[in-house]
Amino acid sequence: MLILSPRRRPSVHRQSQRNDAPAAKLSAGLAASGLALALGLGGCSSSWSTVTATQVSSVPARAGEPLRLEAANGSVKIEPWDQSTAEITARISAQSSERLNATEIRAEPLPGGGLHVFAVFPPPGRKNAEGCAFTIRMPATGETTIRTSNGSIELSGGRGLASLETSNGSITLSDRDGPAVLDTSNGRIVVENLTGNLEADTSNGSIRIVNAGGAVDVSSTNGSAFVSLAPSSNGPVDVDTSNGSIEFRAPASFAGAIELDRSNGRSRVHQAGKLVFSTRGDSHYGDGPRRARLDTSNGNIDVYLEAPDHSEPAPKPNSN
Repeated sequence: MLILSPRRRPSVHRQSQRNDAPAAKLSAGLAASGLALALGLGGCSSSWSTVTATQVSSVPARAGEPLRLEAANGSVKIEPWDQSTAEITARISAQSSERLNATEIRAEPLPGGGLHVFAVFPPPGRKNAEGCAFTIRMPATGETTIRTSNGSIELSGGRGLASLETSNGSITLSDRDGPAVLDTSNGRIVVENLTGNLEADTSNGSIRIVNAGGAVDVSSTNGSAFVSLAPSSNGPVDVDTSNGSIEFRAPASFAGAIELDRSNGRSRVHQAGKLVFSTRGDSHYGDGPRRARLDTSNGNIDVYLEAPDHSEPAPKPNSN
């Protein structure tokens, strides 16, 4: 059995009141597949009906291995670094100091390698207002799955599928080699420098996709959308929103028909720095093997094409 002692932070989150609770004993056991951690708690603070504490501990980790993380009522942030360990910072909220001290943070090995990180609350399980937020610094991850609620998710670096899901929080993904599936509500989605295909869905939030290297399929309600393709990308692109504008920027490599579906707004195409097409109502522009579909209501659509003038396709409106 391997037991790792956490590094307790001398200062903890404080709000309106302070309630010093004794540190819990460090406990650990072997899971069915290997290591399981329970991290001890330092001092805690009290506000309203919950007490909170922040704790830090480390476990071995290798670059390229999968990560599975489950949180609740808390944000998640994963940052790459060049160490051979994963530094796990957990901020736990519980209804009492007794429940706080009995809560465990576990990091268990996944079959075939990788880490499964999650919190275990004492019986009968997590109660109202209880939760855990994570910040983890670790080698660049492989396939990554993160689930939380009422909190944001941030993931940078690594390769492989990124499956990120939350509610009432934003999602930010950057510098990732591989595909991604993102799902949230009441939060914006920001993706920068993703090489693989992207599926993203939100409500009551904007979408910003920068330098997308693969196919893009994104949707939102009550939010604007911005999508730009990487220089070598040819889409396809599907953007669907309501009560928001759409801006789409395509490189010279993009060769496809652009469908412009909108109401209560204007569709404009800019090419080589010039406005070459402007209309109201549903329309399409250009021809080619690939496709971009841009659909909104109560918002304008602006398309910026970097294609040279001599390859400029003729506009083909189908309605005014």
